Amino acid sequence: MKYIAMTIMTLILGTSLVAEMGQSHEREVNTQKNRPRCAVCGMFADMDTMFMTEVVLKGEKRAYFESPRHALMFYFEPEKYSNSVRKEDISHILVRDYITGRKAIADTMMFLIDSDVKGPMGKDIVPLSKENAKGFQKKHGGRLLKFGELNPEVVKPKGKGHMMK
Repeated sequence: MKYIAMTIMTLILGTSLVAEMGQSHEREVNTQKNRPRCAVCGMFADMDTMFMTEVVLKGEKRAYFESPRHALMFYFEPEKYSNSVRKEDISHILVRDYITGRKAIADTMMFLIDSDVKGPMGKDIVPLSKENAKGFQKKHGGRLLKFGELNPEVVKPKGKGHMMK
């Protein structure tokens, strides 16, 4: 009798656990349907991080990126990553100031390259307001560049582990 009762309890617990796991997975899948993917590597672009960057196209369409480096790679060579976007289709880039989190148009910001700051894909390019740039550079090393000083060679990933889709 104890054996039958234990078997029934195991079946009930197992069934409810499997059902709960299925629901949990279902929720995860559903929440990811609305998350944008990086146009360079395919990684989900988390909207709440300091690294999330947007390339705004003419007509206000947007492409999202999990890192400033990928947005800048896209900016300099959109045809490499998209069949439908050309350089002249790009209006501007929106970045987040790494310290304050405020969105700003990229050409008003400074960019710290070759620092010790790591983003979702490893060492990244850090957007900073002009007021915060020098102090942040002292703590993290690297070189500060204006938007107009960036180019494909500067934004190209250095090192291994930087996967593309």
